[in-house]
Amino acid sequence: MVELWLVRHGETDWNRAGRIQGWQDVPLNSTGVDQATRLAEALHSVTFHRIVSSDLLRARQTAEILAAGRALPIEYTSDLRERCFGLAEGRLRHEVERLPHTHLGGAESEEAMSRRLTRFLDGSRAWRDERVLCVTHGGALRRLIRLATGVAVDWIDNTSVTRLIHDGSSWRLGGLNETPHLASRA
Repeated sequence: MVELWLVRHGETDWNRAGRIQGWQDVPLNSTGVDQATRLAEALHSVTFHRIVSSDLLRARQTAEILAAGRALPIEYTSDLRERCFGLAEGRLRHEVERLPHTHLGGAESEEAMSRRLTRFLDGSRAWRDERVLCVTHGGALRRLIRLATGVAVDWIDNTSVTRLIHDGSSWRLGGLNETPHLASRA
């Protein structure tokens, strides 16, 4: 059995403003640091066998906060990156929705994103009997859930935890978009 504890990175100023981030290296803002710190506190008694993170800055910063005090190195991979949105990156979502798609070149295809996320899922099955903390992005997380289970999810909150469990034959959801750490400081 493999348990993937999938975490969306903490908030950034671009999240707050509604800007498309894609592959841009946008840092966490103070709220994002606080969210990740609160999640680290909530997970302090959970044993993980490895920590894997997207190589983009906001995910790396979140993973570093979650890894503090654990004797585990963080493994970085571009497979867990958000989708590249090309020329749309940095623009406000409502601006992009009004533009013709011909003005938004350079985006990664949905098929290419699915291929790299499938590669990650397939490779993770080799981590038998491990609980793995994975830090990624909202769009990547929604796609991972759909690829693994067929479940379509509309939204994933910053620093939420979604658990995917592989029992040796198939994936199932063990939890979705869980955020109890954001409700209190307990």
